[in-house]
Amino acid sequence: SWTSPIIIGLAVVGALLLAAFVAIERIAREPILPLTLFRNSVFNIAGGVGFVIGFAMFGAITFLPVFLQLVDGVSATNSGLSLLPLMGGLLAASITAGQVISRTGRYKIFPVLGTALATIALFCFTTIDASTPRPLLSLYMVLLGAGLGCVMQVLIIAVQNAVQHRDLGVATSSATFLRSIGASFGVAIFGAIFSNQLASNLRRDLPPAALQSGAINPASLQGNPAALQHLPPAIHSGLIEAVAQSLHVVFLAALPVLFL
Repeated sequence: SWTSPIIIGLAVVGALLLAAFVAIERIAREPILPLTLFRNSVFNIAGGVGFVIGFAMFGAITFLPVFLQLVDGVSATNSGLSLLPLMGGLLAASITAGQVISRTGRYKIFPVLGTALATIALFCFTTIDASTPRPLLSLYMVLLGAGLGCVMQVLIIAVQNAVQHRDLGVATSSATFLRSIGASFGVAIFGAIFSNQLASNLRRDLPPAALQSGAINPASLQGNPAALQHLPPAIHSGLIEAVAQSLHVVFLAALPVLFL
């Protein structure tokens, strides 16, 4: 529960530790994260965009395999292999952007184009369900990967060209760190949304007797997707619908973040 002592306590401790970190970094002779970097508008924008990209990328990478395992019924290994189109799009876009930047010296267009492509891809993911053809799902993954590929490494280039030489290392690592923080927030927030939606949808889509027996619960589904195949058809179809609808809400919640 959001109002539980554990959650409130973690929020308070997190805020206190963040304040302590800022206070110490202000007086440290060799700070881990020089606060002067935040006076640089390029660093701030790149850090913000990197946070959002990490938020969207790792959220998608985490929950697409969940969709493939629970809705499509593939194995854990195959669900991982099914993400190859996303990685292919990311790799192709990164290489292409790097080649164009090295020839023209201009890179601003790529984060703009990349975040737009990723937003469109995330919108496409809000439409997937059990009937979505695998080639179409792969196309959505390629689009998301291409969007991410246009942004991730280009942000690093932008930061490296905007800071003084003495700050080159810390600026590069800090931009990457902010992306990792975004990924942590994304997985945590998406996970909370998914778990809550799944519990609600199970109550809606499953026969009351299946819930009252205690045989079905969200934790067991996420931990053992193969168990779905051994359920009665009526319960199996209800579970698939509940999972698909839950992931629909997850991607829908991420859409405005990436759009902004």
